[in-house]
Order: sequence, then structure tokens, then C-alpha cells
Amino acid sequence: MSHALFLILLCLALALSPPGRAAGRQDYAARADQIEAALKARDPKRKLKERIDGGHYVAQEWKVRGRKVLVNINEYASEGEAVRALEIAGRSVAAGTVERLEGLGDDAFYSGALRGGHTSIVMRKGRTTVSLRGPLYKVVRKFAGDIAEELARQ
Repeated sequence: MSHALFLILLCLALALSPPGRAAGRQDYAARADQIEAALKARDPKRKLKERIDGGHYVAQEWKVRGRKVLVNINEYASEGEAVRALEIAGRSVAAGTVERLEGLGDDAFYSGALRGGHTSIVMRKGRTTVSLRGPLYKVVRKFAGDIAEELARQ
């Protein structure tokens, strides 16, 4: 399975997997609001083009300097559920197709081309999982770094 296909499937699995009973609407929506405000504050050239409340996750489409970045935010009832969601989504991937990233939350993985092509990053901090997808590693990594900083503050 290719890197890009894996991360597309992983992003879909995370977005479509419902959180546990204890995670209410206010949890994921509030987390998405905090991330949105932090992304805007850290780079005023970022523009939120669309936000979709999926009932248990928030999907955001951003534009920055002509580049589109997709961000999906899930909040689970427990840290264990968030860890489990990443494990389940990653089961179908052959070893060595995804690289671990350090310094982004509790867990973070990267797939895609460092130069050109699409880049996907999936990260977790506590009960929150965030998946990002965009055209350039540098752009997506900057978004992920800013999100990780915001999640670390909470």
C-alpha cells in the first residue's frame, strides 16, 4: 500500500470512528475552536476556507500562500481510546511504510514525499487525534507543529 493511500485511509478512519460515550460535542468542538484560533494567531496569512462539524469530529480546510491544508480533529473519551484508534487504523500497513515523527504530541506519523507530492501527518496528544494533509512537507509540518504547541498548552 502506498504512503499516500495509507494516510488517506488513516485520516478517513480517524474522522469516521466515533469517540467514546464520555466525549461530548463540547470536547471536540471546543478543541477545534482552540486549534483554529491558534493557527490564525501564529500565521495571519492562514485562512480558514471551510469548517465541517461531523458530529464527533471537525474537518477544516485551510489556505496559506496558495496551498491547501486539510485538518481533521477528533476528541476521544480517553487517551487509551485515542491510542487504540491510531493502532486500528495502522494495522493494514506493511512495516516501514510510515515514519514516526518526534516532537509532535505523544505520537506522530508521517507519510508522503519530502519534496513534492502530498504529505500526511497524523498525531495524538492525550485524547485528541489530528490528521493533516497538504501538498508540501514544510507547510504541513508547520501546521502540525503549531497544533502540537497549542495542544501542549492545555
